[in-house]
Amino acid sequence: MNDTQIKVNKAQLNQYEISLESIDKDLKDNKLTKKLADFGANIANLNIAKGICGTCLQEVDDILLPPDSDSIPMTIDENIIYLDNQKKDDKITSRWS
Repeated sequence: MNDTQIKVNKAQLNQYEISLESIDKDLKDNKLTKKLADFGANIANLNIAKGICGTCLQEVDDILLPPDSDSIPMTIDENIIYLDNQKKDDKITSRWS
Protein backbone atom coordinates (compact mmCIF):
# COMPACT_ATOMS: atom_id res chain seq x y z
CA MET A 1 0.00 0.00 0.00
CA ASN A 2 1.52 3.31 -1.04
CA ASP A 3 1.52 6.61 0.85
CA THR A 4 -1.34 8.08 -1.19
CA GLN A 5 -3.59 5.08 -0.54
CA ILE A 6 -2.85 5.27 3.18
CA LYS A 7 -3.88 8.95 3.23
CA VAL A 8 -7.09 8.13 1.33
CA ASN A 9 -7.90 5.31 3.76
CA LYS A 10 -7.28 7.56 6.76
CA ALA A 11 -9.53 10.24 5.28
CA GLN A 12 -12.28 7.68 4.63
CA LEU A 13 -11.96 6.31 8.15
CA ASN A 14 -12.18 9.83 9.56
CA GLN A 15 -15.34 10.46 7.52
CA TYR A 16 -16.91 7.21 8.76
CA GLU A 17 -16.10 8.18 12.35
CA ILE A 18 -17.70 11.62 11.89
CA SER A 19 -20.74 10.00 10.29
CA LEU A 20 -21.02 7.48 13.11
CA GLU A 21 -20.84 10.25 15.74
CA SER A 22 -23.65 12.11 13.96
CA ILE A 23 -25.76 8.95 13.71
CA ASP A 24 -25.19 8.19 17.40
CA LYS A 25 -26.30 11.72 18.38
CA ASP A 26 -29.40 11.57 16.15
CA LEU A 27 -30.26 8.10 17.45
CA LYS A 28 -29.92 9.24 21.06
CA ASP A 29 -32.09 12.32 20.37
CA ASN A 30 -34.78 10.25 18.64
CA LYS A 31 -34.89 7.66 21.42
CA LEU A 32 -35.19 10.43 24.01
CA THR A 33 -37.98 12.08 22.01
CA LYS A 34 -39.83 8.77 21.81
CA LYS A 35 -39.36 8.18 25.52
CA LEU A 36 -40.69 11.65 26.37
CA ALA A 37 -43.63 11.31 23.98
CA ASP A 38 -44.50 7.88 25.36
CA PHE A 39 -44.23 9.18 28.91
CA GLY A 40 -46.40 12.20 28.15
CA ALA A 41 -49.04 10.20 26.32
CA ASN A 42 -49.14 7.12 28.51
CA ILE A 43 -48.09 8.16 32.00
CA ALA A 44 -48.96 11.84 32.30
CA ASN A 45 -51.89 11.62 29.87
CA LEU A 46 -50.90 14.89 28.17
CA ASN A 47 -52.96 15.85 25.12
CA ILE A 48 -49.99 17.47 23.36
CA ALA A 49 -48.05 14.18 23.57
CA LYS A 50 -51.00 12.56 21.79
CA GLY A 51 -50.93 15.20 19.05
CA ILE A 52 -53.90 17.19 20.37
CA CYS A 53 -53.86 20.89 21.27
CA GLY A 54 -54.52 21.36 24.98
CA THR A 55 -56.58 24.51 24.35
CA CYS A 56 -58.75 23.90 21.30
CA LEU A 57 -58.44 20.08 21.15
CA GLN A 58 -57.60 20.14 17.44
CA GLU A 59 -54.98 17.84 15.99
CA VAL A 60 -51.43 19.24 16.20
CA ASP A 61 -49.22 18.47 13.23
CA ASP A 62 -45.60 17.86 14.28
CA ILE A 63 -44.27 18.07 10.73
CA LEU A 64 -42.33 21.16 9.71
CA LEU A 65 -43.00 20.72 5.99
CA PRO A 66 -45.32 22.89 3.93
CA PRO A 67 -48.82 21.37 3.59
CA ASP A 68 -48.41 21.02 -0.20
CA SER A 69 -45.14 19.08 0.12
CA ASP A 70 -44.95 15.64 -1.51
CA SER A 71 -42.50 14.42 1.14
CA ILE A 72 -43.68 11.91 3.70
CA PRO A 73 -41.59 12.18 6.86
CA MET A 74 -40.68 9.15 8.92
CA THR A 75 -42.18 8.54 12.33
CA ILE A 76 -39.94 8.50 15.40
CA ASP A 77 -39.97 4.69 15.33
CA GLU A 78 -39.03 4.65 11.64
CA ASN A 79 -36.23 7.15 12.34
CA ILE A 80 -34.85 4.96 15.11
CA ILE A 81 -34.87 1.87 12.88
CA TYR A 82 -33.30 3.82 10.00
CA LEU A 83 -30.54 5.25 12.22
CA ASP A 84 -29.84 1.84 13.78
CA ASN A 85 -29.40 0.42 10.28
CA GLN A 86 -27.20 3.36 9.23
CA LYS A 87 -25.03 2.79 12.29
CA LYS A 88 -24.63 -0.91 11.47
CA ASP A 89 -23.86 -0.12 7.82
CA ASP A 90 -21.24 2.48 8.76
CA LYS A 91 -19.55 0.11 11.20
CA ILE A 92 -19.42 -2.63 8.56
CA THR A 93 -18.20 -0.27 5.84
CA SER A 94 -15.50 1.25 8.06
CA ARG A 95 -14.09 -2.21 8.79
CA TRP A 96 -13.63 -2.92 5.09
CA SER A 97 -11.96 0.40 4.22
